Amino acid sequence: MYCPLVHAVLKTSEKMRNEPEKVPNPSVMLVDNPAGDELPPRCSLSPPPQSPPHPSPPPLPSPPPLPSPPPRPSRPPHPSPPPHPSPPPVPQARPPIPNQGGEQGDYGLVYERRAHPDIDIDHLTHSAVLPKMQEAMVFVNALRHASLDDAVSKLDDDALHRLRNPPQERLSIDSPGTKYSIETYLALEHSSQVAYQSVCDAAKRNFAGAPSVEDILSFYSVEKLIANYTGIQTVEHDMCPDTCLAYTGPFAALEECPLCGISRWNQEKLCASHGRIKVAACKFTTILLGPQIQGLYRDPQSAREMQYLYERTQQVLEQVRQTGEIPVVDNVTMGWDYVGAVLDGDIKPDDIVLMVSMDGAQLYDSKASDCWMYIWIVLNLSPDKRYRKAHVLPGGFIPGPNKPKNVDSFLFVGMHHLAALQREGLRIWDASRNINLRSDLYLLFTTADGPGLVYWDGMNLLNLTTSPSQRQLDIRKTQTGITKPPLILGLDPTRSLGVPLCMTTDIMHLAGNLSDLFLSLWHGTMDCAATDDINTWGWAVFRDVDTWTAHGQSVAEAGCSLPGSYDRKPRNIAEKLNTSYKTWEFQLYLFGLGPALLYNILPLQYWSNYCKLKGLPICYAQWTMECTIGNLGQEIRQPSQPYANLSQEGVRRCQVNALLSAIPTLATPPKGLPEGAVDLRDGFALLRKRDKNHVLPVDGPARAIQRFLGAHRPLPKIKRWARLLIPNGQIARTAWREKLKAREDIRASRNIKFTLDGRIHFAEVQYFTCLAIGEDHLRFINVAVLQLYSMPDEELLRLSMQTYATCTLLDELLVIDVKQIIGVIVMVPQTTRLPGGEIEDRFFLVERPGLELSDLGVAYSVYQDIEEDGDNMLE
Repeated sequence: MYCPLVHAVLKTSEKMRNEPEKVPNPSVMLVDNPAGDELPPRCSLSPPPQSPPHPSPPPLPSPPPLPSPPPRPSRPPHPSPPPHPSPPPVPQARPPIPNQGGEQGDYGLVYERRAHPDIDIDHLTHSAVLPKMQEAMVFVNALRHASLDDAVSKLDDDALHRLRNPPQERLSIDSPGTKYSIETYLALEHSSQVAYQSVCDAAKRNFAGAPSVEDILSFYSVEKLIANYTGIQTVEHDMCPDTCLAYTGPFAALEECPLCGISRWNQEKLCASHGRIKVAACKFTTILLGPQIQGLYRDPQSAREMQYLYERTQQVLEQVRQTGEIPVVDNVTMGWDYVGAVLDGDIKPDDIVLMVSMDGAQLYDSKASDCWMYIWIVLNLSPDKRYRKAHVLPGGFIPGPNKPKNVDSFLFVGMHHLAALQREGLRIWDASRNINLRSDLYLLFTTADGPGLVYWDGMNLLNLTTSPSQRQLDIRKTQTGITKPPLILGLDPTRSLGVPLCMTTDIMHLAGNLSDLFLSLWHGTMDCAATDDINTWGWAVFRDVDTWTAHGQSVAEAGCSLPGSYDRKPRNIAEKLNTSYKTWEFQLYLFGLGPALLYNILPLQYWSNYCKLKGLPICYAQWTMECTIGNLGQEIRQPSQPYANLSQEGVRRCQVNALLSAIPTLATPPKGLPEGAVDLRDGFALLRKRDKNHVLPVDGPARAIQRFLGAHRPLPKIKRWARLLIPNGQIARTAWREKLKAREDIRASRNIKFTLDGRIHFAEVQYFTCLAIGEDHLRFINVAVLQLYSMPDEELLRLSMQTYATCTLLDELLVIDVKQIIGVIVMVPQTTRLPGGEIEDRFFLVERPGLELSDLGVAYSVYQDIEEDGDNMLE
């Protein structure tokens, strides 16, 4: 029987409002096709036919050479020439993924993809009237015919040869002196060149005469060696000193900026040479994507990690074949647009699937220091890897401090390289299978913050390009929100979701924007029509200063109940709202604390409406872009040249990441568990503090342990443990230790959710311990002694659309296996009036937004909360 209460407990507070139900797709049919009859057009069986598994002989044989590309033509002037002929594709081989449901590869799926709009680029080009529209279409058409041999690529013969013929052997370092140099360079990542040189000089002095000590390299030499090992290529192009535009595409031959009139050239050098020496006054850097992707395959383990997307896709397709529906969406592999591209053969087993993200940043708070950058996210990697610093691929940097007036001219270089690789294919040596393969690059999503989305988006383009005057263009831009034809129109339509399907919304900034809108409504400060009387706004509850002040204090007090794994706790919103309240604080407030703290403050009809607000999907949020800006920005060491230094750090990051992908043993090994911890396997571990001596349990815990063991077993002495590491990276703590401290001095982590008889329950952990169970053959089991919470109030769950789960702490104690624990939750104490009128002391549930959906790991260390309380009875 379906029980709404149990159903509610099965959801997290974020997942309650965010997770879609499984909905069969009416356009998907299961087809019996025993005779192998041809399927209807635009449909195919998935996966495509596979080659037999490639054997793994020891040692690996030399791979077959790549086919030689055609002779390279002389460099033409920019813009690009007709397409460069692609060499024949290299045969691919991939071990098949076992099909659990029938004959290998025969999914029997017929699927009709969402229709792409019919965009006639040639017609758009000819219809463009204003110079701005014409310039945009020049960039689009240049991408349509992009080639690696174009002048815009700026690749010399060696770089082109390496890109088309990647190294076909694993990277190794034979000299101990060279390896010491590289490991020292990596260890001193955030230090100066002087620090590196001092360490190396000390090693030479103290180990003089040791083997290979003379091979220790200078800072310049070790950077040059790493660049040579990885093959990471950067290109620089001239730009306007005022950041108006880059001298690419239709601007390539200009000698002064058409927007501001400033000369392209360094005037001091130009005047000193009487006009003979022309050196660009300013340049910007693009880091080419191809070599970075090739580096991800140079070690067997790294190459195997790149197979995640293919393997996960096969699992999803098998589930679709069996059930006719896609499971609950928790990854890009579960979107119908992606699945349709796979079924139609646009995305093949060895193809690289990408997401590009662009954003601006202010490097210093105290002065104008804006700059822009974009990154590539490789979706072939699993979610717990693709967003990590080591796997995010910087794409390019646009110096500031002024905002660029023609962003396409800067993005053009990186997108041109992508378009060229889509036309020609990227050659890769896969170390895990010891084969050469051709991979086609598929652009799935384009992301940016709200203002930046206009540089990717483009719909109703004919209406825009045919604007007869600037005034009409401005009117149509205001009406549509679209400013120009998007650059990605020039990409191969079979290598991208295309316009508008690849367009995304700005999810991360949405949390802050929504909070601003709601708070302005609740304060009655939102602009409104003259005929609208704010005094009639029943929802403007925070016009009363005392109510707003008390609410802010409630937010601050609730923050004390949030564990360290929930990151920054929200501050008093009444006091800190106008002083850099963070996006994460807004998200916790709006989607975590708000439904509970605004109950009985907002009138019921408005509160219920607010509870319907959906949570934030995470698959294309800007968190990764913001993190990249932050960790690159903190490495800037020369404030006088912040933009050049930022570009250098980005290049260095790419080279180091490529090196660690090729030689994973150079990476700093994981720190592992703290001293005294006990690894319980499957991601669980007991962490100290722990009783130094065995103690006999008493009172409620003693009775619960006795019930768990059975009445016929004597009550054993135990050692209590204070903390438990669980697989999602969170650390559950215990009331035994946390209740020794004042509430405001801790980040409470003792509340957990766990499974019992197929249902989800909530509880407060008293402590962890180990018990011996069994009759004839004793075995030890690690358990948690819990005090249970009640099931949530059903009426409040119904009224709040299952976003407000409020419980009472029961006197009932229970013992469970620690591996039944799912995660750490927040239970915030609250005195509340129930719908029936009763006033009770209860606890409301909050879960970390996105924890179940993202699997990004938790930025929280097992070393972070080790107690130092001087208790001699503990160890």
